[in-house]
Amino acid sequence: MIAVILAAGKSTRMHPLTTTIPKPLINICNKSILEHNLESLIDIVDEIFIITNYKELMIKKKLKNYSSKIRFFTQKQVDGTGSALLTVQKHLKNRFIVLNGDDIYSKKDIKACLKHEHCILIKELKHNLCDFGSVTVDGVKVTSILEKDEKK
Repeated sequence: MIAVILAAGKSTRMHPLTTTIPKPLINICNKSILEHNLESLIDIVDEIFIITNYKELMIKKKLKNYSSKIRFFTQKQVDGTGSALLTVQKHLKNRFIVLNGDDIYSKKDIKACLKHEHCILIKELKHNLCDFGSVTVDGVKVTSILEKDEKK
């Protein structure tokens, strides 16, 4: 199985912090977000594709000795998740998982998700205080997915 990590965006809503470092390399508990996710994935998947663009050399340098399972791909024009996946489309022959490069995923949650043919990891919030996207669920069926408002 292949894991695709989307790590190409500029994270402009986190400026000025992300003017010098891409959001996937921000440290949390002495490790970058990417390193936390790689540790969760390393013994679950056969390959890890990391799609980069913004400050991609920093990402490649940080992870250069991390694992031989990692392959980097450059998203030429950063214009959304679908476009990012098209970057690696020809390499995805079978089942794969997609992770956002700026979220931290636990090994437990990834394994639980992989028990299903189709799965999305979401967090229920009582109040959407931040500018997150949203997922509407009816029972176990996803009825809509709205991306965050790019204008905010």
